[in-house]
Amino acid sequence: MPTTATRARATIDDLRVCESDVDSVVARLDQHGVAVLPGWLDAARTSALRTEFDDSFAAAGPEPDELTDTGKDLSRAYGRTTTGEHLKYGNAELKGVLPVTHEVFNDPFMRAVANGYLGTPCTLNRHVILTNDYRAGDEVISYHFDEIRSLKFLIYLDDVDGGNGAFEIIPGTQIQGAQIRVSEWLRTGDFNAIKIRVFDAFSDDLFYTLFGHFKPFLAARSVAVHAPAGSMIVFSTDTIHRAGPLGSGRRRRVARGSSYSGLWP
Repeated sequence: MPTTATRARATIDDLRVCESDVDSVVARLDQHGVAVLPGWLDAARTSALRTEFDDSFAAAGPEPDELTDTGKDLSRAYGRTTTGEHLKYGNAELKGVLPVTHEVFNDPFMRAVANGYLGTPCTLNRHVILTNDYRAGDEVISYHFDEIRSLKFLIYLDDVDGGNGAFEIIPGTQIQGAQIRVSEWLRTGDFNAIKIRVFDAFSDDLFYTLFGHFKPFLAARSVAVHAPAGSMIVFSTDTIHRAGPLGSGRRRRVARGSSYSGLWP
């Protein structure tokens, strides 16, 4: 397989899938680590999902759990983020409390994509996280991979542009991201000690060795997903990704589910 250095730079047009076509989504995941479906949810379902989102935060506990000193989120349900708050739900508990969210994140299309990319058996959207970002920051979260490989389905509940935390990803970095993830697990064996923020934690020499680019040049290959509410982004969490700047007075509401190979309890 060619390295990132020899591939043509991917653009948002390369990542888009204009219809709910499973094979096209899986093909983009295999090649780029990400697929973008603009306006995947219609206006009515997006509005219903957003209503459940807002009602959930209005009914949340008195104070969210805090981030750790290293910026890790260890909350089980209601937690603080660097730019706001989030709520975590197990898929099974959604049906009784957030029926629209449960329906959306158990959609047969998502199931087919997860089966096609992760293989069978797999666990569809084991957890669903609602994230409410409203405190301004230079970035919602910096470039990283996830400690455990998963396939994520992320849905914008607001129109997202360059000023309210657009999802950004560096297409084609999923193979190298997996190499770093495995090396980190071998180094420490501790979920909380794994270094995931790649631009902060690893050297330019490592970047050039793995990616064929030094840090600034790899960052320049990032693609920001500006899209209307109801759009869905499907991505492998080994692919280097972040959420960008959040301007003063702006808001970013997203819902995302995490799917895994194998059967998870």
